[in-house]
Amino acid sequence: MIKDDLGGIWDAYRRRLIDGFLKKVKQASRAPYFVLVVDRESLRHLSTAMTMKEISQNGVSLIEIIDKPREPLPGVNAAFVLTPTPESVNMLVSESTKQYAAFHLFFTSKLADREFSKLKEKPAFMKKVKSLWELNIDFFAIENNCFSLGLPAGGIPNLWGSSAHYFEEEVDSVVRRLTSACRLLARPEAWTVRYPVASKPAEQVAKRLVRSLSAKVSGGGESSDEAAEYNSATILVVDRMCDPWSPLVHDFSFQAMANDVLELDHSMLGGSRYYGAGQKANDENTDAILEDEQFPVWKKYRHKHVADVSSQLNEDLQSFVKSNAAAKVHIKGKEPGQELDLKDLSSAIQALPEYGELLSRHSAMVNALNDCLELFKAGNLDSIARVEQDLVTGRTALGERCRSKKVLSSMVDLLMAKEIGTDDKVRLTTLALAIARSEKFMYYSGGRPSLLSGASFKSRFDLDECFDLARISSPEKTAPARGLAMVLEKIKNAATDYKYSLESSDYKGIKKGVRRLPKRQVDASYDVSRYQPHVYSLTADLVEGYLLPTIFPELQVTDKANRGGKTLFMIFFVGGVTHSEMRTVSLLSEKCKGENANIIVGGSTILTPSSFLESLAGIADASIRSKVLRPPAPLQFDSAKESDQKVDLQNGKPA
Repeated sequence: MIKDDLGGIWDAYRRRLIDGFLKKVKQASRAPYFVLVVDRESLRHLSTAMTMKEISQNGVSLIEIIDKPREPLPGVNAAFVLTPTPESVNMLVSESTKQYAAFHLFFTSKLADREFSKLKEKPAFMKKVKSLWELNIDFFAIENNCFSLGLPAGGIPNLWGSSAHYFEEEVDSVVRRLTSACRLLARPEAWTVRYPVASKPAEQVAKRLVRSLSAKVSGGGESSDEAAEYNSATILVVDRMCDPWSPLVHDFSFQAMANDVLELDHSMLGGSRYYGAGQKANDENTDAILEDEQFPVWKKYRHKHVADVSSQLNEDLQSFVKSNAAAKVHIKGKEPGQELDLKDLSSAIQALPEYGELLSRHSAMVNALNDCLELFKAGNLDSIARVEQDLVTGRTALGERCRSKKVLSSMVDLLMAKEIGTDDKVRLTTLALAIARSEKFMYYSGGRPSLLSGASFKSRFDLDECFDLARISSPEKTAPARGLAMVLEKIKNAATDYKYSLESSDYKGIKKGVRRLPKRQVDASYDVSRYQPHVYSLTADLVEGYLLPTIFPELQVTDKANRGGKTLFMIFFVGGVTHSEMRTVSLLSEKCKGENANIIVGGSTILTPSSFLESLAGIADASIRSKVLRPPAPLQFDSAKESDQKVDLQNGKPA
């Protein structure tokens, strides 16, 4: 694999697995093959950037789960990749010293002193430990410009609920995993941490992150920071509630829409799969991976508007099929030389089993795109999206200032329409509430008010009336809006001590760095996609040096920062990041190429509109909160199926 010149986070994550783990074990064990033992969480981390086949090709002869019965292999070295939790460490220290010839220990993040003490209390076991490393991979690299901490979306109720205990637990969880992401990309002394002064979640995460980055590696262990490649790095920590609109607005880029309206299967290793509307997994479609960072066609189209993908993917698939002997495939009803449509191409692809996994990925994309376009029509998403765009931009498709009365009238028509689904009505009402309650105080939490958030719209909007018009009375359905109302009130109260003015003298003396980004503009190629997520403005201000230091204070990890060389800018959303924000930052990062700078966005989790609504509901309803706090189900794992390489473990040679 070619190394990214500016070190994308997915590439860095993958290099850490190969260079910081697999190669180290082979060098230390001096054997061509070894056994890999994982816990269920560390398995999710490994599968983020490598397939089981790739792992086996790098010396792993067998992969086993630590909490499952295992056959003793006293003549074979074993590498343990574990999360540093008490449960995993307890299982590790209970291992028999006769189980393997030697133990090579790798933890996904910092091993706490109390857990390291458990290892030191087992001197016989420690004599057989030949390696002890902290990998700093306690998060998930989704793509080169985006990562997730993999926490449940229930973190939002923890952050904005009434329990101080849950708040502390959530902040600590975020800081622990975010530290891993930061240490993977740059040495601790390279980091500057910023946050909006009126956001308690962002402030607490930022201050604790500085302390965490300053902490030493646990005694006896070694960290893999030697691969960190940025000399200067700045992270802006913001709260999800600085922009409550982006998770609710329909985004019609391919990846965002697929995760919004399709039923994707995230239960298996290797990436989310799509089998088709109403279809389930079976032996024939397990390779139908949609989101695959190693598939160039997916990377090319994931952030493009579905209307553009529809025409361009058709052309690409025409070329692919014809260049791979598919031109010779007879498709009923087509004359020689006649162009094939997407349905024909899908049929052709399915008729060529010799192309295996590659064709399955093409097929998954074709099926997903077709179903997205069908649902756009069937779900009346065009009408819904036009009203959403007027709400969040405050302007019509013609660029004119929206009138509150007219926007609300259009919204009422949708709420009363029988053909609009209940969930879409809940989503639209919650979005309108966010617009109505947004004011200048949002600047202090890193956000911005809508052009439509004036007194006129606020006085005309009535939440209860909207639910009455939509005939929605179920407490479970009204809970998202009620939860959001509670959060916005807390934000408003937190910002009362701050005064804001665009003409503030605080702007005087602000540094004017090299302008790395081009003139800001909104790509309004489609009337239903005029909204630009707020992360664009935040990122541009961060990169260009225009963030007010009084509203966005700076914290230095150490006083010995090296500010030369490659520069990294990171935006982190406490509470979760959306696919639309992933797309926006990816495009911004492309514009920064050539300036020796890179931009990455991350979040506590990857939010979809449904998961965000559910998390808001958890703020107002304790029963829903317990539901959204459930950790993700363990990934389906079958070592015999995932690895096509069988090895004779007694002599370390392929069978």
